[in-house]
Amino acid sequence: LREYRESVEVAGQEYQELFDSITRACPDLELKRFEGMVNPDDYHVLVHFYSARSVDLTVKKMLLNGRRVISNIKAPYCGFVRGGDESQQAGRKEIIRAIREAIAQKEPDTEARDYWASICSPSNFKKALQLALDSIKSKAEPVGVA
Repeated sequence: LREYRESVEVAGQEYQELFDSITRACPDLELKRFEGMVNPDDYHVLVHFYSARSVDLTVKKMLLNGRRVISNIKAPYCGFVRGGDESQQAGRKEIIRAIREAIAQKEPDTEARDYWASICSPSNFKKALQLALDSIKSKAEPVGVA
C-alpha cells in the first residue's frame, strides 16, 4: 500500500458528536468526513459507524480491496468496536485505539480480502442459492395429493 495520510470517517448523525470530539482530541488522525461512496484507492482505513449496522457497499469495497475497517458492525473483519451505544465517551478511547492500530498496519489485509471475495463471489452465491432451492424443493409436499 502507498502511504496514506488520511483515514475516512463515515458516521450517522447520532455519532457526529462523538467523532467531532475524536477529531478535536486527536488531530494527528486526520479523519476526513465523507458522505456517499468511498474510493478504496484513496484511503487505508474506513471508520464506519451507523445505527443500521450492516455491511453496506462502502464497507464491502474497502474490505475487497484489502483496506482496514473500524466499525460498530459485528461481522468478520469489520473491526467491531463498541462505542456510542451506552456512553459515547466510554467508547471514544477504544475507537481511537482501534483507529491507531489500523493505521499502523501498512500491508493490505489479504485475509479479509480473500474472505470477502469468497462471500461476494457470484459463482458462490449461485451455488448457495441453488442449494437453498434444492433444500426447499426436497421438503415441499406435492400439491393436490390427499
